[in-house]
Amino acid sequence: MAYAGDGMKLALSLGVAAITANPVPALEIQSGSGYAGSVYSYAPGGQWTADGAAIAGATGTNWTMTAAHEGAAIRCGDSNVIQMWTPVNGLTAGQKANGGLWLASAATVASGRVVSIADGFGQRSMDQSVAAKQPIVATVGTVPAMQFDQALGDFDLRPSEAFSPVWVVMLLQYGDGVQTSGSAQYSQIISNGIASSGGRVSVQPGASGFQPSTAVSACRVNGKDDLANFPLPMPMGSVSFDLAGSSVIWSLGRGLNGFTDRSWFGYIAAALMLGEVPSDTLRWTIEGYVHWRHGLETLLHPNHPYRNTAPRLQ
Repeated sequence: MAYAGDGMKLALSLGVAAITANPVPALEIQSGSGYAGSVYSYAPGGQWTADGAAIAGATGTNWTMTAAHEGAAIRCGDSNVIQMWTPVNGLTAGQKANGGLWLASAATVASGRVVSIADGFGQRSMDQSVAAKQPIVATVGTVPAMQFDQALGDFDLRPSEAFSPVWVVMLLQYGDGVQTSGSAQYSQIISNGIASSGGRVSVQPGASGFQPSTAVSACRVNGKDDLANFPLPMPMGSVSFDLAGSSVIWSLGRGLNGFTDRSWFGYIAAALMLGEVPSDTLRWTIEGYVHWRHGLETLLHPNHPYRNTAPRLQ
């Protein structure tokens, strides 16, 4: 026998089903990795905010992430929050000390040359006042980079004071990226210009590729563990290493004093140095950031924790 209340129960059950089938809209990354240039979307639209502050002129259903807002907690109206991991918001003061973050995309440029790159940690910029020593602005694929060419000059960027990093990751390319043998000369990734001081990390021809020459261990390419060297060819990708270096003027791509052909030979897109050796978990996160931010995530080895997703805080 049917009761009058059964219709109400049916209506309520249908109502619950309808609500379940139409969940609350979510803030999403519509395109890109979540870093600068990525398009965020929120169907209801509204005022976009970064760390709770309104982004000027940003209303509607879509918003494009800018370099200035990377790492901020992004929200639209009453949406959920998306916050990408960056070295600025994800590292401690101790890890940043004796380190720095330099991105070619943030360089100060004059006449097609890199004059300076501000430190993302706000500690020490990399500068070069001599035009003939300023790296050349370049792009490798879609990646903003700096060109260092031994045939064109002894290029470098340097800080104003000594510091002593113990771990380094760099996004770089040797030569044109397809060469299978190297120059007969040393090619300095970072250096203080003095061969005898221990203040240099260079690569040189070796039996199985380019081998780091000074005070370097735990070398990795694109996050792959336990590599004894940096093999050629070396297209644009990440290299990292532990550095038992001195407190010196660590410069990007600087050659050795008295030589005009021992600066870096190729391109540098980014450099991150830390005053502490990161844990494996933190290293994986940093590698994920470096690759995803530059659109090179597919280069991470298949078992890397961030091979398929960019690192996020929320």
